[in-house]
Amino acid sequence: MMKNTYRFAIFGICLSLMLLNVHLMPVCTSKPLNSGFAYDNGGWVAYWDYENGMKEFNKVYTQLNSVSYFAVSFDEKFKLVLPDKCQEFSKKVAQRRAVKKYLTVVNDVLKANGGAIPKDRGILEHVWESEESTTAHVQDLLRQVKGNGYDGLEVDYEAFWQNSMLVRKYERFLEILWTQAQSRKIPLRVILEPSVPFNTVKLPQGPEYVVMCYNLYGTHSSSGGPKADKVFLERTLSRMSMVPEPRAVALATGGCLWQSNKKPRFVNEEEALQLEKKLKVEAKRDVSSQALYFLAEDEKGNTLECWYADAQTINFWKRRSLDYNVDGISIWRFGGNKDVNSFYPGLMTN
Repeated sequence: MMKNTYRFAIFGICLSLMLLNVHLMPVCTSKPLNSGFAYDNGGWVAYWDYENGMKEFNKVYTQLNSVSYFAVSFDEKFKLVLPDKCQEFSKKVAQRRAVKKYLTVVNDVLKANGGAIPKDRGILEHVWESEESTTAHVQDLLRQVKGNGYDGLEVDYEAFWQNSMLVRKYERFLEILWTQAQSRKIPLRVILEPSVPFNTVKLPQGPEYVVMCYNLYGTHSSSGGPKADKVFLERTLSRMSMVPEPRAVALATGGCLWQSNKKPRFVNEEEALQLEKKLKVEAKRDVSSQALYFLAEDEKGNTLECWYADAQTINFWKRRSLDYNVDGISIWRFGGNKDVNSFYPGLMTN
């Protein structure tokens, strides 16, 4: 009897230690696929919030497999324009040897007068005009990756899905890009909007595909709401089954502010909290999205509505994504978050 009691006690101690180890394990633990792909925990640092983004990255880098610098654009002469501190970013991240550095490119055009054309289809029509121009564009992209000290490339071309000819050229572009990147041993990530017709577009096997699981509400909507909710997430995650593996998701921090007589604008979590304090209101939590929101009037009597995500929101969206067995989760973006550490339950702090 004493021997059995002793054995059960030893077994209980071992089991407790195993469970504790699992709980404290960083959430970027490898998740092998047939291709040898490891589970990808990632995030973005944007050039316009570089310092704040790097501060948050340095707090959580032990939980990350990758980090992307946003973003390379084009000028009016169709040349690539690198973001400020492009090489500084790659050098600083290189000190975190386990984290891969990706350079993100978008189809935005920066104008000579300081303005910009976001998500411009014209630039895509130009670089994909022919097989030769597509190949030249691919070579230019990969040259920028290696020339600036990055490990991988991330392409985020958007807002052309209504143009069937551009969709076919995009498919060919990805085929050439994947072949060239693979030959140079450059990892490739492809960002996809949730509105992409996954059932008809032919995406080549090989790259990591990252679907944006946000923009349910935002500056494009006339009424307020969360960037994502349970129904939106589950619908998007279900449709992702048609995307080749590995497939990951991007989740958005911060939120949006709607004010009477003004255009909606994005806010980060810290800005939303400051506004709450100024207006002396207390945010409520929406059940379906776990996002926070508040309604108020400013000093001029204008009505405003603000929705934003905090750590509880992000972790709720993470759990829903993991239920669909995604191969990675990336956070858009680092900077302006109250406590970025709490986005990562596996992060151990002093």
